[in-house]
Amino acid sequence: MTGDQEKLLAVFEVRLHDLISLCEEHKKKTEVLMQQIKTLEESNLRAEQKIQVLNTKYTDLLTAHIVSSEEGDTKHVRMRLNKLVREVERCIALLNG
Repeated sequence: MTGDQEKLLAVFEVRLHDLISLCEEHKKKTEVLMQQIKTLEESNLRAEQKIQVLNTKYTDLLTAHIVSSEEGDTKHVRMRLNKLVREVERCIALLNG
């Protein structure tokens, strides 16, 4: 090999090692980001479940408040219960849809 070829080969080896190092760094960064995504997805799922529980409790409390209203509000109670029944029927229709 001539001196020029040896220099070119040395430059090539250095650049190849640099490229391999960059690939390994990007691989590590990707793994860290994937772990962060997984953690955030789990956190999001827990938050959604908590929202569902709170919505259920809110609906239950609202229904209990309506049912326990005074006798003068019977018309309002009936309207509210009818509305709740219609909502349930719509949900059932969507599920059966």
